[in-house]
Amino acid sequence: MLEAVWTVRFQSQHDYGAGVVILDTQKVYGGDDQYLYVGTYTYDQKTDRMSARVLVRRHNYVPGRGSVFGDLERYTLALSGTPARDEMILTGVLVDPPTSQPIRIKLTRAEELPNPGLR
Repeated sequence: MLEAVWTVRFQSQHDYGAGVVILDTQKVYGGDDQYLYVGTYTYDQKTDRMSARVLVRRHNYVPGRGSVFGDLERYTLALSGTPARDEMILTGVLVDPPTSQPIRIKLTRAEELPNPGLR
């Protein structure tokens, strides 16, 4: 159900951004014009919840712009939410470096994957 290409809109307390994410066989891959996203996700059928841990690393410096958390080279997000077929909201926080500043991510299914899980 989750394996697909998703567009993402993310928002923290003071900023927002957008990118693309691929969810495939419990792996997360994606990025935007400044950052790469790589991580893992799990889905618990009993609670109907998914959780993800994603490393975000800068690949392109844009003067005057940083991440939604400020001018960081790399950070790790812990996210969770209720999955859905076409659109879902994940919420979480930065865990490395730790902060209590929340992030909200809206994922919208953009495209199906050919042969998910066979790569």
